[in-house]
Amino acid sequence: MQIDKNQEFAQNCRKTINDVQNNGSNESLITSRNHELKGYETHIAECEEAFRTIGPCPLVNCTKHHEITKDVEIAEQGQYSVSTGVSPHKNPNPNKSPSFAKTSAMLDKYNKIDRKLSENSFKIVSRKNAAKPRSEENKSEIETSNKFQHLLDVEEQDTLTETPKILILAITLKLTNDYNLTLQEISRNHP
Repeated sequence: MQIDKNQEFAQNCRKTINDVQNNGSNESLITSRNHELKGYETHIAECEEAFRTIGPCPLVNCTKHHEITKDVEIAEQGQYSVSTGVSPHKNPNPNKSPSFAKTSAMLDKYNKIDRKLSENSFKIVSRKNAAKPRSEENKSEIETSNKFQHLLDVEEQDTLTETPKILILAITLKLTNDYNLTLQEISRNHP
């Protein structure tokens, strides 16, 4: 289960790296994702190595690690080569193995992680697909009266309170040799 999750995370990470490289984003984001991908790959390799060193599940009736086998017989011994890392000869000191303690500690660690994942069984989704909180707005009843009536009242009040503005007529001058002097005279007389 742990390997499957990490492989899924690694695949998503590879896809993200491809997308980022295609979009031409900054290199720091790509290196960060590559570092994250290497972490997933090392975790996968550690889990696979633990499976190789441990071998098959010792519980024969375990449905989590074993399929229920039907009467299948191997025609010849050695017909199928399966490397479990366990020799067919009995180990004289089974508890004295140096890797046994390390392997059992690793198994305990992975069992704890599996329990946590099964307790918190939810799927992590991207921000794009995540549910967004929606604010509930109280909708008022639809009014059927003239909604522009208050605008008409305001316009009537504005026309009563406004004083008429004095408009100055535009001055048009012909461009002559002394138009500059004429403009100076007008600005002096009418500031």
